[in-house]
Amino acid sequence: MQVLRIVFISNMVGSPWGGSELLWAESALRAISRGHNVTSMTCEWTPPPEPILRLVAAGASVLTYPRSQPPGLLKRIANRLKPAWFKRQSKVCKALATEKPDFVCVNQGSSYCFAGQADLKRLLNDAAIPYGVICHHSFEHMVLNGENERKVVFEYYRKAKWVAFVADGNRRKVSRELGRLIPNGIVVRNPVNLPDLSEVPWPSSDGPVRLACVARLEVAFKGHDLLFEVLSGDPWRGRDWRVRLYGVGPDSDYLRRVAELYNLDHRIEFVGHVSDIRSIWADNHVLLLPSRSEGTPISLVEAMICGRPSVVTDVGGMAEWISEPNTGFLAEAATSRSFGNALERAWAARFDWRSVGNRAHTEALSRIDRDPGGSLVDLIERGALANIRAETIGVD
Repeated sequence: MQVLRIVFISNMVGSPWGGSELLWAESALRAISRGHNVTSMTCEWTPPPEPILRLVAAGASVLTYPRSQPPGLLKRIANRLKPAWFKRQSKVCKALATEKPDFVCVNQGSSYCFAGQADLKRLLNDAAIPYGVICHHSFEHMVLNGENERKVVFEYYRKAKWVAFVADGNRRKVSRELGRLIPNGIVVRNPVNLPDLSEVPWPSSDGPVRLACVARLEVAFKGHDLLFEVLSGDPWRGRDWRVRLYGVGPDSDYLRRVAELYNLDHRIEFVGHVSDIRSIWADNHVLLLPSRSEGTPISLVEAMICGRPSVVTDVGGMAEWISEPNTGFLAEAATSRSFGNALERAWAARFDWRSVGNRAHTEALSRIDRDPGGSLVDLIERGALANIRAETIGVD
């Protein structure tokens, strides 16, 4: 295998690390293990996230760009392809020109994060640098604004060696927004944070039913507020349950106020970040994800592997993993009414939850990629080597 110079670029700026970073980081380590030269370009954090330190220890070159916090969600959507906060672009482009990579893997949280970055695209195209794009999320109700935006995004995708989505639902939604099939669109799997893929023994049924929401505390995406509204009404006030929120995020204080507003603060526990996923499911019965938009949540796949049923909304790739009532319960939309109906169906089937969890475990094991990092490096190698061969024989 020819030694390649591979660059991974991530647009993660909201927090030091997150689920959207697991695949590229694992792939970078796999690429190094195959003898390739790897450079990562990520936002600057002090101290650096632990996975970045692991890359350094493995031999990667690590470059950072200044952190500039993007505006709020509504302004971000309004700006769409012209985010003024992308001031790091010049530094990224300068570094790319210096690195002269054989392949660039562009990791973006949502489907259009890099599409409007003219300088970056110009550099990739003018220097004939092959690139691939990973899309981890798509806004469920976002619509591209006019034919020019559609053309910009489509050209960005068309010139990539591949456009990898973590959910086929995201791929189909983007195709609909563009009005064109993405011919190089593929679906990839994220890693799961589980060294042991066996089911976690079913927790005790003594005491209240224990429901877990494993998601960052950001309601624009994860919809915790919808869940709180459902649980504030009849018949939930008369039932014996507790909800535990696992995760951190910018809306922690807001959600505590909403819990107090609905008089639920004594039944909702803010646990924070927990790295041992199996410990979560050792003491909880069901996963709740009232998400407004998604890719394929890693927390869903991990809960299924651990043998737990889930109640989720039909956004992103949720319906690709959850088949009601076989492996969980699916709300038709991210509304309190729809999620409430799904949660009610789940409650009615609570004596079957263990069986639903068993089937979820089997389904998840049949769908996960046991080596997602290696699979992505395979794609990178094929894209880079095809480009090198084309240059060798003078094919444009």
